[in-house]
Amino acid sequence: MKRKELVLQKIRETGFRLTPQRLAIVEYLIGNREHPSVEKIYSDLKPKYPMLSLSTVYNTVKVLKAIGEIQELTISEDRVYLEPNLQPHYHFLCLECGRIYDIWPEGEMLPTRINGHEVRQVQVYYYGVCANCQKKSKAAS
Repeated sequence: MKRKELVLQKIRETGFRLTPQRLAIVEYLIGNREHPSVEKIYSDLKPKYPMLSLSTVYNTVKVLKAIGEIQELTISEDRVYLEPNLQPHYHFLCLECGRIYDIWPEGEMLPTRINGHEVRQVQVYYYGVCANCQKKSKAAS
């Protein structure tokens, strides 16, 4: 079964009604590598779904988080971003352009146990200047 179908099945099992707007939110998030905020999801989907409300996005995100299908990233002080990619990886926030990049540890296995503790989620954030911004800075010099 594909991930979308599994997610929809899990949502139905909670009793949460799947409206066209909620389905659009799920489809928007599955496979999304951009780390959108709730506000970004709302602004991107609102033109196609005029009946969409910000509270619908928040409530759908809340259900997706509760069933373990997304994680929240608190990489920035002013906004929470969503992570639908549940594979263990790190994040890099460019302090100049604000873009969030997935960082995959090369040849490194993320721990499942540390000092007898079971690890269920890892959130590692790196902050700096991305390669694109570095190139732009050098070109401007």
